[in-house]
Amino acid sequence: MFQWQQNICAASIIFCIILFISDSDATLKLSKCKKALFDHKNGTFYSVGFPKPILPPQCFIYHFEASLEYFVEVEIETAEIPSSIGDFCVDFLRIYEEEKDGTIDDGSINYRELCGKSNLLENRNFISAFNHLFIVINVETSQSVRIKGSYHLLSKADYYIDALKTAPDICEYQVNALKGQLVSPQYPYYSPPNISCTYHFPSFRGHRLHLNITVLDLSKRTCSESQLSLYRLNPRRILERLCSSIDIPYTFSSIQELLLEFRTSSLKRQTRGFQLSFEYIPIKLQIQPSTNSTTTSQQQLSAETPSQLWSIILEKQGGGIDINGQQQSAVVSQCPVRIISSRASFPIYEESMTPSSNNSGVLSSEHFVPSEKVNFKCQFVFIGAPEEHVQITFRKFQLFAWKDKGVNSTSELRCEEMDHVSAHVLVGSRMSKIYDFCGSEIPPPLMSAKNILTLDYIVKSIGNGRHIDVEDDYGFVIEYRFLPDWGKQPPEVSKDPSKPCAYTFNGTVQTSGQFWSPNHPGFYPRNLDCEYVFFGKDTQIVVIHFEYFDIEGFGQCEDATHSDYVLFSNYKTIDRTNRRYCGSLRPNGDIPSESNYFRMAFRTNDIFDGTGFYAQYQFIDQRKIFLQTLL
Repeated sequence: MFQWQQNICAASIIFCIILFISDSDATLKLSKCKKALFDHKNGTFYSVGFPKPILPPQCFIYHFEASLEYFVEVEIETAEIPSSIGDFCVDFLRIYEEEKDGTIDDGSINYRELCGKSNLLENRNFISAFNHLFIVINVETSQSVRIKGSYHLLSKADYYIDALKTAPDICEYQVNALKGQLVSPQYPYYSPPNISCTYHFPSFRGHRLHLNITVLDLSKRTCSESQLSLYRLNPRRILERLCSSIDIPYTFSSIQELLLEFRTSSLKRQTRGFQLSFEYIPIKLQIQPSTNSTTTSQQQLSAETPSQLWSIILEKQGGGIDINGQQQSAVVSQCPVRIISSRASFPIYEESMTPSSNNSGVLSSEHFVPSEKVNFKCQFVFIGAPEEHVQITFRKFQLFAWKDKGVNSTSELRCEEMDHVSAHVLVGSRMSKIYDFCGSEIPPPLMSAKNILTLDYIVKSIGNGRHIDVEDDYGFVIEYRFLPDWGKQPPEVSKDPSKPCAYTFNGTVQTSGQFWSPNHPGFYPRNLDCEYVFFGKDTQIVVIHFEYFDIEGFGQCEDATHSDYVLFSNYKTIDRTNRRYCGSLRPNGDIPSESNYFRMAFRTNDIFDGTGFYAQYQFIDQRKIFLQTLL
């Protein structure tokens, strides 16, 4: 900086900042930057003198070069650059991903300029559109800039499409293989803005299509900006609309003709798109005499040992059974449907498990409805590994219900007398019913206490005068997951690995937050024994306030009533004060601890089901409160 510039800066800090920005923009010439070439298959890179910061003013160009058969991927592991001043980055990192000829100059405009912690945290991975990638590091004023990262090459041969393009100027593809993969346009680089692509999956007789989405990178703003939609054809009806919030990998299976549609927003470099694999798997159809119905199997479960239990649930049964006891045709003999966690291991039944082995996915009932217009029952059995729990979330639920007000009026029929879905979970060595769901109200999420959950889909309306319309959209769509724990809890919580359901909140980590019962807002699992422990500083107490409370129980929640309950204790040993809450005995107002230790137990039985609780916690410093009262 010149002497006259120093004098102005001393008089006006704001003017000095503007001057720095103008001066840096004016003097940055890429031709004067120091250059480094990285042309290996993988490696690491650092700023000069790392871990020490770069001494200003300096600029560097890192050129990552590959042969034409590769893309370049760079990951920024450490990036310490001051935040912008207004809309300007004084010190910055520039990424050039779209340079095709291997050179950049002051006229190159397709770059991203990054600075500041939040900006750099959101942008750590960069992939070239071609076989060159450039990083420009410019340091004008700061003495804290330092960079560290790694790079490797991605083979273009790994990103192929097993489908035929149906028209040269339209993004439409027809799948023509029994097994393969699909990727979005330009993947793994960003998808072009404002595109709409379709991928047609035909149905093959005697085969079931399995889709496994392994990558889904969409706009995180709204689902309307960019999405991946799955449609059933003839008639066209949407089955799933996938956004950036879903868990990956994501699986889907169907015996029907499907259409996959991929759309992007108008913004550039927002969406990398998707990568998926697909396979048409032969359906093994076996017809056996209808000697073992689903109901018979469930009655037997209560008398079986756990080892015998598996053989009953995994038993290879024949075609679907209608509720009048008639055998259905081989074309629809897909029931019972067994969905097995990929972490489960049952060697004896491995052959039957293979077609439906995964950790999460979506299942639509319409793929299992018989072609004949008859009443029917179909059972869906979800089996996890021994320590897993099954979680079911209903995405769609619309079962037929009589609309008239005559004898068969819906208001005069119990749920079990109509079309309904009956949910059961394994409790001890028996299957116990959770609930019967009917009508159009979306059921709450379900979670098993152990590793088995079943859904019975029972249709009774077809044989009772119901008119069948081709446009009927009755049935349900569920998302299932096999979880190794009791589901999501706040990020600040620590889990006790020695206990199945124990969470600790530390006042030195976070002073306030939320916590909730397993599977909330759905039904909490049965036979739970959960513990929520709050540890504060020596001067802290913790205050808990319930915003929602639905714990099934009676009276004072004594053991004799078999109530579910929550129990608060100020001691690590048994607390004789017995502050239990359940049913109509709800916590009113705030519940404070007596010291910096507070423990809440949540226990459920094998009988009742509720939607649990949602609560706020806050660690309060008593010393500060005391000092405030003195002022």
